[in-house]
Amino acid sequence: MLNKHGNILVVDDDENILFAANMILSSHFKQIITQLNPKKVLEEFAKTDFDVVILDMNFHPGDTSGKVRSIPSQNNQKGISGHSGDYEYGLWRYKKLP
Repeated sequence: MLNKHGNILVVDDDENILFAANMILSSHFKQIITQLNPKKVLEEFAKTDFDVVILDMNFHPGDTSGKVRSIPSQNNQKGISGHSGDYEYGLWRYKKLP
């Protein structure tokens, strides 16, 4: 049996992705927080000290603007991973963030 350590936040607007992430990551992390609403990301940081953040980059414009770049200053997490089903679109969205 693995020792579970750390807290992870997974943000995605697809409930199936969040369900799968919870199932897969539950054997590796002590606490898994999933969030459907990207506008609540900073609220989650106020409640929990995250070690890892996995963030969907395909939200509608304005949903994640300013939040992604402010994540490192909000918490002492060790890693942030932005994911997108469309690499070009995800990269374009990240470059457009303030």
